[in-house]
Amino acid sequence: MEFIPAPEAPSTVSDLPSSVLIAIVVIAGLILVYSFFAFSRNRAKVEQQWREENIARNASMRSVAQKFIIPESARFKAKPVVSTKSLQILELLENLIWDVNSSFSVLIHISMDQFLEQETSSNPVEQERTQQSMRLETMDYLVVNSNGLPVLAVMYYREGPTQSQRKPDDLSTQTIIGALNRAGIRFFEIEPGFSQRDLKKRLKRMLNSGIL
Repeated sequence: MEFIPAPEAPSTVSDLPSSVLIAIVVIAGLILVYSFFAFSRNRAKVEQQWREENIARNASMRSVAQKFIIPESARFKAKPVVSTKSLQILELLENLIWDVNSSFSVLIHISMDQFLEQETSSNPVEQERTQQSMRLETMDYLVVNSNGLPVLAVMYYREGPTQSQRKPDDLSTQTIIGALNRAGIRFFEIEPGFSQRDLKKRLKRMLNSGIL
Protein backbone atom coordinates (compact mmCIF):
# COMPACT_ATOMS: atom_id res chain seq x y z
CA MET A 1 0.00 0.00 0.00
CA GLU A 2 1.45 3.32 -1.11
CA PHE A 3 1.53 6.17 1.47
CA ILE A 4 0.53 9.62 0.17
CA PRO A 5 1.94 12.46 2.32
CA ALA A 6 -0.37 15.30 3.35
CA PRO A 7 0.26 18.71 1.76
CA GLU A 8 2.47 20.93 3.81
CA ALA A 9 0.80 23.78 5.63
CA PRO A 10 2.09 27.26 4.78
CA SER A 11 4.73 28.25 7.29
CA THR A 12 4.23 32.05 6.90
CA VAL A 13 1.42 34.43 5.90
CA SER A 14 3.22 35.11 2.67
CA ASP A 15 2.82 31.44 1.76
CA LEU A 16 -1.02 31.77 1.84
CA PRO A 17 -2.85 32.02 -1.46
CA SER A 18 -3.57 35.58 -2.56
CA SER A 19 -7.34 34.98 -2.47
CA VAL A 20 -7.13 34.00 1.21
CA LEU A 21 -5.03 37.05 2.02
CA ILE A 22 -7.54 39.32 0.29
CA ALA A 23 -10.42 37.74 2.20
CA ILE A 24 -8.60 38.24 5.53
CA VAL A 25 -7.86 41.86 4.71
CA VAL A 26 -11.49 42.51 3.71
CA ILE A 27 -12.87 40.88 6.88
CA ALA A 28 -10.43 42.80 9.07
CA GLY A 29 -11.38 46.02 7.31
CA LEU A 30 -15.10 45.36 7.81
CA ILE A 31 -14.52 44.68 11.51
CA LEU A 32 -12.60 47.95 11.87
CA VAL A 33 -15.28 49.94 10.01
CA TYR A 34 -18.07 48.39 12.11
CA SER A 35 -16.16 49.09 15.34
CA PHE A 36 -15.57 52.69 14.28
CA PHE A 37 -19.23 53.38 13.48
CA ALA A 38 -20.42 51.56 16.62
CA PHE A 39 -18.06 53.69 18.73
CA SER A 40 -19.17 56.85 16.93
CA ARG A 41 -22.87 56.09 17.49
CA ASN A 42 -22.33 55.32 21.16
CA ARG A 43 -20.27 58.47 21.64
CA ALA A 44 -22.89 60.58 19.85
CA LYS A 45 -25.61 59.06 22.05
CA VAL A 46 -23.66 59.78 25.23
CA GLU A 47 -22.92 63.35 24.12
CA GLN A 48 -26.58 63.94 23.22
CA GLN A 49 -27.72 62.62 26.60
CA TRP A 50 -25.18 64.82 28.36
CA ARG A 51 -26.36 67.89 26.40
CA GLU A 52 -30.01 67.20 27.24
CA GLU A 53 -29.23 66.72 30.92
CA ASN A 54 -27.12 69.86 30.95
CA ILE A 55 -29.87 71.89 29.25
CA ALA A 56 -32.47 70.57 31.72
CA ARG A 57 -30.18 71.31 34.68
CA ASN A 58 -29.52 74.85 33.47
CA ALA A 59 -33.22 75.46 32.83
CA SER A 60 -34.03 74.21 36.32
CA MET A 61 -31.40 76.50 37.85
CA ARG A 62 -32.73 79.48 35.89
CA SER A 63 -36.27 78.65 36.98
CA VAL A 64 -35.25 78.49 40.64
CA ALA A 65 -33.32 81.72 40.29
CA GLN A 66 -36.27 83.49 38.70
CA LYS A 67 -38.57 82.31 41.49
CA PHE A 68 -36.46 83.04 44.55
CA ILE A 69 -33.94 85.78 43.81
CA ILE A 70 -35.08 89.10 45.28
CA PRO A 71 -32.91 92.22 45.07
CA GLU A 72 -31.58 93.31 48.45
CA SER A 73 -32.61 96.86 47.60
CA ALA A 74 -36.30 95.86 47.33
CA ARG A 75 -38.54 97.21 50.07
CA PHE A 76 -41.91 95.74 51.03
CA LYS A 77 -44.99 96.58 53.00
CA ALA A 78 -47.88 94.39 54.08
CA LYS A 79 -51.20 94.71 52.27
CA PRO A 80 -54.66 93.30 53.02
CA VAL A 81 -55.31 89.85 51.58
CA VAL A 82 -59.06 90.12 52.10
CA SER A 83 -61.51 92.99 52.24
CA THR A 84 -63.45 94.02 55.30
CA LYS A 85 -66.61 92.61 53.75
CA SER A 86 -64.90 89.28 53.14
CA LEU A 87 -63.82 89.11 56.77
CA GLN A 88 -67.41 89.77 57.86
CA ILE A 89 -68.61 86.88 55.69
CA LEU A 90 -65.83 84.65 57.07
CA GLU A 91 -66.82 85.42 60.65
CA LEU A 92 -70.50 84.79 59.87
CA LEU A 93 -69.68 81.49 58.14
CA GLU A 94 -67.50 80.30 61.01
CA ASN A 95 -70.12 81.10 63.64
CA LEU A 96 -72.91 79.35 61.75
CA ILE A 97 -70.77 76.33 60.84
CA TRP A 98 -69.52 75.87 64.39
CA ASP A 99 -73.08 75.97 65.70
CA VAL A 100 -73.76 72.91 63.53
CA ASN A 101 -70.43 71.09 63.95
CA SER A 102 -67.59 72.53 66.01
CA SER A 103 -65.02 70.22 64.38
CA PHE A 104 -65.45 71.84 60.97
CA SER A 105 -63.22 74.62 59.64
CA VAL A 106 -63.59 77.40 57.08
CA LEU A 107 -60.72 78.01 54.65
CA ILE A 108 -60.38 81.04 52.43
CA HIS A 109 -59.21 81.43 48.81
CA ILE A 110 -58.59 77.79 47.86
CA SER A 111 -58.02 76.82 44.22
CA MET A 112 -60.16 73.96 42.95
CA ASP A 113 -57.19 71.74 42.11
CA GLN A 114 -56.33 71.71 45.83
CA PHE A 115 -59.57 70.01 46.87
CA LEU A 116 -60.74 68.21 43.71
CA GLU A 117 -58.81 65.18 42.48
CA GLN A 118 -59.57 64.20 38.91
CA GLU A 119 -59.86 60.50 38.13
CA THR A 120 -57.54 59.10 35.48
CA SER A 121 -58.83 59.89 32.00
CA SER A 122 -58.24 58.06 28.72
CA ASN A 123 -57.54 61.46 27.19
CA PRO A 124 -54.39 62.91 28.84
CA VAL A 125 -54.67 66.20 26.91
CA GLU A 126 -58.21 66.75 28.15
CA GLN A 127 -57.18 65.79 31.68
CA GLU A 128 -54.32 68.30 31.69
CA ARG A 129 -56.63 71.02 30.35
CA THR A 130 -59.10 70.30 33.13
CA GLN A 131 -56.34 70.42 35.72
CA GLN A 132 -55.16 73.80 34.47
CA SER A 133 -58.71 75.18 34.56
CA MET A 134 -59.18 74.03 38.16
CA ARG A 135 -55.83 75.54 39.09
CA LEU A 136 -57.02 78.95 37.88
CA GLU A 137 -60.41 78.86 39.61
CA THR A 138 -60.58 79.77 43.30
CA MET A 139 -63.32 79.29 45.85
CA ASP A 140 -63.66 82.26 48.16
CA TYR A 141 -64.51 80.00 51.11
CA LEU A 142 -64.34 76.25 51.64
CA VAL A 143 -65.83 74.36 54.57
CA VAL A 144 -63.94 71.16 55.45
CA ASN A 145 -64.71 68.45 57.98
CA SER A 146 -62.42 67.09 60.69
CA ASN A 147 -60.67 64.88 58.09
CA GLY A 148 -59.91 67.84 55.84
CA LEU A 149 -62.46 66.81 53.21
CA PRO A 150 -64.50 69.63 51.63
CA VAL A 151 -68.25 69.62 52.15
CA LEU A 152 -69.30 73.13 51.13
CA ALA A 153 -67.82 75.63 48.65
CA VAL A 154 -68.81 79.28 48.85
CA MET A 155 -68.38 81.85 46.09
CA TYR A 156 -68.72 85.58 46.75
CA TYR A 157 -69.66 87.54 43.63
CA ARG A 158 -67.87 90.82 44.03
CA GLU A 159 -65.34 92.50 41.79
CA GLY A 160 -61.83 92.79 43.16
CA PRO A 161 -58.38 91.17 42.99
CA THR A 162 -59.20 88.58 45.65
CA GLN A 163 -62.86 88.02 44.88
CA SER A 164 -64.70 86.09 42.21
CA GLN A 165 -65.75 88.26 39.28
CA ARG A 166 -68.17 85.69 37.87
CA LYS A 167 -71.93 85.99 37.77
CA PRO A 168 -74.32 83.33 39.05
CA ASP A 169 -75.70 82.62 35.57
CA ASP A 170 -72.29 82.37 33.82
CA LEU A 171 -71.70 79.16 31.88
CA SER A 172 -68.38 78.78 33.71
CA THR A 173 -70.14 79.06 37.06
CA GLN A 174 -72.60 76.36 36.07
CA THR A 175 -69.68 74.15 34.99
CA ILE A 176 -68.02 74.68 38.36
CA ILE A 177 -71.22 73.81 40.20
CA GLY A 178 -71.54 70.63 38.13
CA ALA A 179 -67.97 69.58 39.01
CA LEU A 180 -68.61 70.22 42.71
CA ASN A 181 -71.85 68.24 42.64
CA ARG A 182 -70.11 65.26 41.03
CA ALA A 183 -67.64 65.29 43.92
CA GLY A 184 -70.42 65.47 46.51
CA ILE A 185 -69.62 69.08 47.50
CA ARG A 186 -72.47 71.53 47.97
CA PHE A 187 -72.26 75.03 46.51
CA PHE A 188 -73.38 78.28 48.11
CA GLU A 189 -73.26 81.68 46.41
CA ILE A 190 -73.24 85.16 47.89
CA GLU A 191 -74.33 87.94 45.57
CA PRO A 192 -73.29 91.61 45.75
CA GLY A 193 -75.33 93.85 48.03
CA PHE A 194 -76.31 91.01 50.34
CA SER A 195 -77.64 91.73 53.81
CA GLN A 196 -76.23 89.83 56.77
CA ARG A 197 -79.76 88.98 57.90
CA ASP A 198 -80.65 87.42 54.55
CA LEU A 199 -77.29 85.65 54.28
CA LYS A 200 -77.65 84.21 57.77
CA LYS A 201 -81.17 83.01 56.96
CA ARG A 202 -80.09 81.29 53.73
CA LEU A 203 -77.07 79.66 55.36
CA LYS A 204 -79.14 78.36 58.26
CA ARG A 205 -81.65 76.89 55.84
CA MET A 206 -78.87 75.06 53.97
CA LEU A 207 -77.13 73.89 57.12
CA ASN A 208 -80.35 72.62 58.64
CA SER A 209 -81.01 70.57 55.51
CA GLY A 210 -78.41 68.12 56.81
CA ILE A 211 -75.51 68.68 54.39
CA LEU A 212 -72.99 68.85 57.24
